[in-house]
Amino acid sequence: SCSELIFVLSSFFLMVESADPPVLCPQPCSCKTHPSDFGVFANLTNLRRLYLNGNQLEQLHPEMFLGLTNLQYLYLEYNAIKEVLAGTFDSMPNLQLLYLNNNVLRSLPAYVGVLDQLRSLTQIDLEGNPWECSCDLVALKLWLDKLGDGVAAKEVRCASPVQFSNIELRLLKNEILCPKLIARPPFIFTSATPVLTSLSPAGVGKAQPGGPVPLSIMILSILMILIILFLSVIVCKLCCSFSLFS
Repeated sequence: SCSELIFVLSSFFLMVESADPPVLCPQPCSCKTHPSDFGVFANLTNLRRLYLNGNQLEQLHPEMFLGLTNLQYLYLEYNAIKEVLAGTFDSMPNLQLLYLNNNVLRSLPAYVGVLDQLRSLTQIDLEGNPWECSCDLVALKLWLDKLGDGVAAKEVRCASPVQFSNIELRLLKNEILCPKLIARPPFIFTSATPVLTSLSPAGVGKAQPGGPVPLSIMILSILMILIILFLSVIVCKLCCSFSLFS
Protein backbone atom coordinates (compact mmCIF):
# COMPACT_ATOMS: atom_id res chain seq x y z
CA SER A 1 0.00 0.00 0.00
CA CYS A 2 1.01 3.63 -0.33
CA SER A 3 1.39 3.96 3.43
CA GLU A 4 4.08 1.28 3.41
CA LEU A 5 5.85 2.58 0.33
CA ILE A 6 9.62 2.15 0.46
CA PHE A 7 11.57 4.57 -1.69
CA VAL A 8 15.11 3.47 -2.54
CA LEU A 9 17.71 5.79 -4.03
CA SER A 10 21.14 4.51 -4.95
CA SER A 11 23.95 6.21 -6.83
CA PHE A 12 21.40 7.44 -9.39
CA PHE A 13 20.04 10.02 -6.92
CA LEU A 14 21.80 12.96 -8.50
CA MET A 15 20.56 11.91 -11.94
CA VAL A 16 16.96 11.57 -10.78
CA GLU A 17 17.00 15.00 -9.12
CA SER A 18 16.81 16.79 -12.44
CA ALA A 19 16.10 15.47 -15.91
CA ASP A 20 17.59 18.57 -17.49
CA PRO A 21 21.32 18.80 -18.20
CA PRO A 22 23.22 20.93 -15.65
CA VAL A 23 23.58 24.59 -16.54
CA LEU A 24 27.09 25.89 -16.06
CA CYS A 25 27.50 29.19 -14.25
CA PRO A 26 28.96 31.80 -16.62
CA GLN A 27 32.13 33.59 -15.59
CA PRO A 28 32.68 35.78 -13.64
CA CYS A 29 29.30 35.13 -11.97
CA SER A 30 28.88 33.24 -8.72
CA CYS A 31 25.81 31.00 -8.88
CA LYS A 32 23.90 29.30 -6.08
CA THR A 33 21.14 26.74 -6.23
CA HIS A 34 17.76 28.18 -5.28
CA PRO A 35 15.73 26.22 -2.69
CA SER A 36 12.87 25.92 -5.17
CA ASP A 37 15.11 23.65 -7.28
CA PHE A 38 14.78 21.00 -4.58
CA GLY A 39 11.71 19.19 -3.24
CA VAL A 40 12.23 15.86 -4.97
CA PHE A 41 10.06 14.15 -2.36
CA ALA A 42 7.41 16.89 -2.05
CA ASN A 43 4.58 14.64 -3.31
CA LEU A 44 5.60 11.55 -1.33
CA THR A 45 3.60 12.42 1.77
CA ASN A 46 2.91 8.77 2.61
CA LEU A 47 6.54 7.69 2.41
CA ARG A 48 7.66 5.81 5.54
CA ARG A 49 11.23 4.73 4.69
CA LEU A 50 13.89 6.56 2.71
CA TYR A 51 17.27 5.09 1.80
CA LEU A 52 19.84 7.71 0.77
CA ASN A 53 22.92 5.83 1.91
CA GLY A 54 25.98 5.79 -0.36
CA ASN A 55 25.06 8.81 -2.50
CA GLN A 56 28.07 11.05 -1.78
CA LEU A 57 25.84 13.70 -0.19
CA GLU A 58 27.89 16.46 1.47
CA GLN A 59 25.27 18.72 3.05
CA LEU A 60 21.77 18.28 4.46
CA HIS A 61 19.30 21.16 4.35
CA PRO A 62 15.54 21.55 4.98
CA GLU A 63 14.52 21.78 1.31
CA MET A 64 15.75 18.22 0.67
CA PHE A 65 13.03 16.65 2.78
CA LEU A 66 9.99 18.84 2.17
CA GLY A 67 6.78 16.81 2.01
CA LEU A 68 8.02 13.84 4.04
CA THR A 69 5.60 14.45 6.89
CA ASN A 70 5.04 10.73 7.60
CA LEU A 71 8.62 9.53 7.20
CA GLN A 72 9.73 7.23 10.04
CA TYR A 73 13.07 5.77 8.89
CA LEU A 74 15.86 7.79 7.26
CA TYR A 75 19.10 6.12 6.18
CA LEU A 76 21.95 8.56 5.42
CA GLU A 77 24.95 6.43 6.31
CA TYR A 78 28.08 6.09 4.13
CA ASN A 79 27.81 9.46 2.44
CA ALA A 80 30.24 12.39 2.65
CA ILE A 81 28.02 14.54 4.89
CA LYS A 82 30.01 17.23 6.68
CA GLU A 83 27.26 19.73 7.51
CA VAL A 84 23.65 19.57 8.69
CA LEU A 85 21.81 22.89 8.52
CA ALA A 86 19.27 24.09 11.08
CA GLY A 87 15.73 22.97 10.33
CA THR A 88 16.81 19.98 8.23
CA PHE A 89 14.49 17.55 10.03
CA ASP A 90 11.65 19.99 10.76
CA SER A 91 9.41 18.56 8.03
CA MET A 92 9.64 15.05 9.52
CA PRO A 93 7.84 15.17 12.88
CA ASN A 94 7.31 11.38 12.90
CA LEU A 95 10.94 10.41 12.30
CA GLN A 96 11.86 7.51 14.58
CA LEU A 97 15.11 6.17 13.20
CA LEU A 98 18.02 8.27 11.89
CA TYR A 99 21.26 6.82 10.54
CA LEU A 100 24.06 9.37 10.09
CA ASN A 101 26.91 6.99 10.76
CA ASN A 102 30.05 6.76 8.64
CA ASN A 103 30.04 10.27 7.23
CA VAL A 104 32.57 13.09 7.76
CA LEU A 105 30.80 15.05 10.50
CA ARG A 106 33.18 16.81 12.89
CA SER A 107 30.51 18.68 14.87
CA LEU A 108 26.73 18.93 15.00
CA PRO A 109 24.68 21.85 16.36
CA ALA A 110 22.29 19.73 18.40
CA TYR A 111 20.40 22.64 19.98
CA VAL A 112 20.07 24.93 16.97
CA GLY A 113 17.09 23.34 15.29
CA VAL A 114 18.81 20.12 14.23
CA LEU A 115 18.50 17.18 16.62
CA ASP A 116 16.32 18.96 19.19
CA GLN A 117 13.41 18.82 16.72
CA LEU A 118 13.30 15.01 16.70
CA ARG A 119 10.45 14.49 19.17
CA SER A 120 9.54 10.96 18.01
CA LEU A 121 13.08 9.58 17.83
CA THR A 122 13.70 6.04 19.11
CA GLN A 123 17.08 5.27 17.53
CA ILE A 124 20.00 7.32 16.23
CA ASP A 125 23.40 6.25 14.93
CA LEU A 126 26.21 8.82 14.81
CA GLU A 127 29.24 6.55 15.04
CA GLY A 128 31.99 6.35 12.44
CA ASN A 129 32.34 10.14 12.04
CA PRO A 130 35.60 12.03 12.71
CA TRP A 131 34.20 13.95 15.69
CA GLU A 132 36.35 16.83 16.94
CA CYS A 133 35.84 16.86 20.69
CA SER A 134 36.04 20.56 21.53
CA CYS A 135 33.70 23.35 22.65
CA ASP A 136 31.68 22.88 19.45
CA LEU A 137 30.64 19.41 20.59
CA VAL A 138 29.39 20.35 24.08
CA ALA A 139 25.84 20.88 22.76
CA LEU A 140 25.80 17.39 21.20
CA LYS A 141 27.07 15.87 24.44
CA LEU A 142 24.35 17.62 26.46
CA TRP A 143 21.73 16.41 23.98
CA LEU A 144 22.98 12.82 24.22
CA ASP A 145 23.04 13.01 28.03
CA LYS A 146 19.38 14.05 28.06
CA LEU A 147 18.14 11.23 25.83
CA GLY A 148 15.57 9.08 27.56
CA ASP A 149 15.84 5.34 28.10
CA GLY A 150 13.53 4.80 25.15
CA VAL A 151 16.08 6.20 22.67
CA ALA A 152 18.89 3.93 21.51
CA ALA A 153 22.06 5.84 20.55
CA LYS A 154 25.29 4.35 19.29
CA GLU A 155 28.56 5.56 20.81
CA VAL A 156 30.06 8.83 19.63
CA ARG A 157 33.85 8.53 19.82
CA CYS A 158 36.32 11.38 19.46
CA ALA A 159 38.72 11.38 16.52
CA SER A 160 40.53 14.55 17.58
CA PRO A 161 42.33 16.14 19.37
CA VAL A 162 44.91 13.47 20.03
CA GLN A 163 44.41 13.39 23.81
CA PHE A 164 40.76 12.44 23.35
CA SER A 165 41.24 10.03 20.44
CA ASN A 166 38.83 7.07 20.57
CA ILE A 167 37.30 8.22 23.88
CA GLU A 168 33.51 8.03 24.11
CA LEU A 169 32.11 11.57 24.12
CA ARG A 170 29.74 11.05 27.04
CA LEU A 171 32.65 10.01 29.30
CA LEU A 172 34.26 13.46 29.02
CA LYS A 173 33.29 16.20 31.45
CA ASN A 174 32.10 19.43 29.89
CA GLU A 175 34.89 21.49 31.47
CA ILE A 176 37.51 19.10 30.08
CA LEU A 177 35.89 19.11 26.67
CA CYS A 178 35.76 22.91 26.73
CA PRO A 179 38.16 24.60 29.20
CA LYS A 180 36.50 27.95 28.42
CA LEU A 181 33.61 26.82 30.61
CA ILE A 182 35.87 27.03 33.69
CA ALA A 183 35.56 29.93 35.57
CA ARG A 184 35.82 33.50 35.97
CA PRO A 185 33.52 34.05 38.93
CA PRO A 186 30.07 35.16 37.80
CA PHE A 187 28.76 38.63 38.58
CA ILE A 188 25.30 39.79 39.52
CA PHE A 189 23.49 43.12 39.38
CA THR A 190 22.21 44.44 42.71
CA SER A 191 20.63 47.79 41.75
CA ALA A 192 19.46 49.90 38.84
CA THR A 193 22.99 51.27 38.66
CA PRO A 194 25.11 48.18 38.06
CA VAL A 195 27.13 47.19 41.11
CA LEU A 196 29.38 44.22 40.52
CA THR A 197 29.22 41.85 43.46
CA SER A 198 31.69 38.99 43.55
CA LEU A 199 30.41 35.52 44.35
CA SER A 200 33.82 34.22 45.35
CA PRO A 201 33.96 32.54 48.80
CA ALA A 202 36.25 35.25 50.22
CA GLY A 203 33.88 38.09 49.51
CA VAL A 204 30.24 37.10 49.25
CA GLY A 205 28.01 40.15 49.15
CA LYS A 206 30.80 42.75 49.36
CA ALA A 207 30.28 45.67 47.04
CA GLN A 208 33.21 46.90 45.02
CA PRO A 209 34.92 50.08 46.38
CA GLY A 210 33.54 53.33 45.03
CA GLY A 211 30.09 51.93 44.25
CA PRO A 212 26.83 53.79 45.04
CA VAL A 213 25.52 53.80 48.64
CA PRO A 214 22.51 51.50 49.13
CA LEU A 215 19.18 53.29 49.66
CA SER A 216 18.60 51.75 53.11
CA ILE A 217 21.89 53.19 54.42
CA MET A 218 21.05 56.62 53.01
CA ILE A 219 17.63 56.63 54.77
CA LEU A 220 19.20 55.52 58.05
CA SER A 221 21.82 58.27 57.81
CA ILE A 222 19.15 60.95 57.21
CA LEU A 223 17.15 59.72 60.21
CA MET A 224 20.26 59.86 62.41
CA ILE A 225 20.93 63.46 61.32
CA LEU A 226 17.33 64.50 62.05
CA ILE A 227 17.47 62.90 65.52
CA ILE A 228 20.74 64.68 66.32
CA LEU A 229 19.29 68.02 65.18
CA PHE A 230 16.14 67.45 67.27
CA LEU A 231 18.20 66.61 70.37
CA SER A 232 20.39 69.67 69.76
CA VAL A 233 17.31 71.94 69.71
CA ILE A 234 16.02 70.44 72.97
CA VAL A 235 19.40 70.87 74.66
CA CYS A 236 19.57 74.51 73.53
CA LYS A 237 16.07 75.20 74.92
CA LEU A 238 16.98 73.59 78.25
CA CYS A 239 20.16 75.67 78.45
CA CYS A 240 18.21 78.86 77.74
CA SER A 241 15.64 78.01 80.40
CA PHE A 242 18.35 77.28 82.91
CA SER A 243 20.01 80.65 82.18
CA LEU A 244 16.75 82.51 82.80
CA PHE A 245 16.26 80.94 86.25
CA SER A 246 19.84 81.36 87.36
